[in-house]
Amino acid sequence: MDQVGRALKPVIDSSGKLSPSEPFVLLRRLQRVKCDVLHRKAGKIAPQITIKRLVWNEQNGLEGTNAKNLTFQHALPNGSSQAISVYDYFMKKYQIRLRYPSWPVLETFRGEFIPMELCLIAENQRYAPKLDPEQVNWL
Repeated sequence: MDQVGRALKPVIDSSGKLSPSEPFVLLRRLQRVKCDVLHRKAGKIAPQITIKRLVWNEQNGLEGTNAKNLTFQHALPNGSSQAISVYDYFMKKYQIRLRYPSWPVLETFRGEFIPMELCLIAENQRYAPKLDPEQVNWL
């Protein structure tokens, strides 16, 4: 497993309760940030999505919510629906084998689930959360 995937996995806090890791909590600041998606490029301009949240579900345990264990109801052409994981959906629809299926999944305001590795943060956006002194001095 990669270093990023390990850092983003849930941890057990001092009270014995499962909670998001500190890096995962910091990534939650990406709410309302616009991203270019890599899997739907049509020509040179990729459509943009807006991040609603990073998906977190305590039921996934220490593995965390990721592309392999997050499922949703996918509508089939015959009118029925079937449960499919985000990983399998991207493999089936776009022929993309995710390199980092253990990374979190982003939910958009359109209700789509997109693996983090397929998103690039769009340029020149306002960043609302306050920066700490170390971050300000870096700029």
